Amino acid sequence: MKIQWSVLREQGTRISHAAILDREQLGALYTVWYLSSDGQHESSYDQADDRPLTISQAFSSFDRLDSLRQQQVNRLSALDLGSSVLSVLCCEVPDGLLILDGNHRACALYASGVRELHILATIISGPLSRTALPDLQHWS
Repeated sequence: MKIQWSVLREQGTRISHAAILDREQLGALYTVWYLSSDGQHESSYDQADDRPLTISQAFSSFDRLDSLRQQQVNRLSALDLGSSVLSVLCCEVPDGLLILDGNHRACALYASGVRELHILATIISGPLSRTALPDLQHWS
């Protein structure tokens, strides 16, 4: 994901941090992954009728995600992510937080079933612009 930081600064965007400490909070975060409107397969952010997935929805729809994505999450799931601090970059969207960077790691941690988490979220808050975040036209 390519973020135009200079555009964010010009728009008066704020940066903050938050701790995510339990599995329920993690599961509520949105990914940059989408399912087709019929729910049968992964699709792209630029399909207007397709829906973004939260971490918990991605986990429950895992077999419908792209096979390379599944492989990456499975590879990360084999690591002991629960014992480390995970950092994710998010932006505020109307329904919560959208993970911009850290989707695979966050999903792998969720899949591990670990209950006590140590996640530091850096959160971009402010107007969402396609100029600043070109891959996020669904949210802007």
